Amino acid sequence: MSTSKGHSGQQLTFDPANIPRFSVIRVPYKFDEELIPLSRLFVVLAHAGGCAICIKATTKTSLYKNNPSQMAGCIHFQAGEVLCFPEETIIQPDNQIPIEHSHIRDSHIRDQVQIHTLPSDFPAKLREAVRKSETLTGRERKRIESLIT
Repeated sequence: MSTSKGHSGQQLTFDPANIPRFSVIRVPYKFDEELIPLSRLFVVLAHAGGCAICIKATTKTSLYKNNPSQMAGCIHFQAGEVLCFPEETIIQPDNQIPIEHSHIRDSHIRDQVQIHTLPSDFPAKLREAVRKSETLTGRERKRIESLIT
C-alpha cells in the first residue's frame, strides 16, 4: 500500500481496492501498440484478482456519434456535464480493461492518479447501455452484468 501525508501530517494509506465502484479514475495507461503510457480516464466497475476492472472513457466521440448502433451501447456525457469530463465523453462498456492495483498504487505514489465521483444515476445508465448494446456478445453482456449488479 502506498502512503501519503494528510493535512495534519499523519500517514494516510492508499489502497486501490478501496476505490468505490463507478468512480472515474485518471491514471497513466499504455495500450499494447503505444510506446509510453498516457493519462486516461476509466470507470471502475469492480475489483478482482488484484485489479480494478474498468471500462474506458473516450473523448474521441465521432465514431459513436456517426454509428447509432455503437452509440446505443454507450453512456454519453456532454462537455462539463460532469466535472471530470471537461470535453464531450463516451463511456464504452464493451471496452473492459483490468488495471493492476499495483500500477494504480505506483501511479498514486508519483501523484498521477485522480479519482472522481459520477452522478448517482450512472449505474442505471450503464445497465441500460449494456442492455441496448449491439456490439456486446451474450457472454460479454452477462460478464458485465455480473460486475455491475
